[in-house]
Amino acid sequence: MVINEDFFENNNIQKIINEKNIPYLKVSKVKRANDPHLLCTPITDEAALQNLIQSCLKMISNTPVQFQPSDLDSNSAMDSQLFNQIYNEYSRKLLLKDQYGTIAVLDHHAHWAWPDTTRQTFMTNESIMYVDATTSDFLRISRKHQKNLENWLFELIWNSPHFMHLPDDFATFRLHYWPQPIVTDQKIILQLSAAFSLGAQVSTVSEKLNISLMTVKKFVIANQAIKNIEKISLKDVRFSVQNTKIQESAESSQIANFFQKLKRRFGF
Repeated sequence: MVINEDFFENNNIQKIINEKNIPYLKVSKVKRANDPHLLCTPITDEAALQNLIQSCLKMISNTPVQFQPSDLDSNSAMDSQLFNQIYNEYSRKLLLKDQYGTIAVLDHHAHWAWPDTTRQTFMTNESIMYVDATTSDFLRISRKHQKNLENWLFELIWNSPHFMHLPDDFATFRLHYWPQPIVTDQKIILQLSAAFSLGAQVSTVSEKLNISLMTVKKFVIANQAIKNIEKISLKDVRFSVQNTKIQESAESSQIANFFQKLKRRFGF
């Protein structure tokens, strides 16, 4: 961004620069030392201008981005439709990005994702969007870091659920297949996968597995993003029914064993 010095202190300009971390040059007719962003006119040396631009870009790229999770109300939260539409796009290679830059290049036909390895934090917010990928977009990613699209996308939403619409406490769902993301919460994800593969209610899973409601809900929305879970009616839920039957069977078995021991002891 090239900005005239007269407009540099404008609140909107400052907001764009600070929030989006955009490299900029401030145009001035007055030379001042120790300002790497200053561009003095008239310009008499094109090479010096190119060096200044490269220096500015390098300085920005070496500055870690401080990711700020969004503070959204329920009315501005997104649903999973954005991610579901990825699979319907005519262009097979898409650039996924947000206000902090490139997240990954996706191939929804081959089910691959190539993340931007220079990104500091693996999370996103409501500014996320996608466009057709261009040749230059592949310069920011490495094909050596190839990920399964569904597992990678699950992990992205798992790490940043706060901008998504969360399901109701009493909503009921059935999982299509068990996701396999590489995250530290794999044990919890396995437990939740086992429960929802039977068909389960959000609040029941939270209560029976002693897992927070928020964790159960973000499991649901992460699976919704990859079209891996469906809503079902309460009568199709099997998780609580199966657990009750197992518990009743175990209690019946214990009672039967008790009476068998009594019979043997007294010679019946």
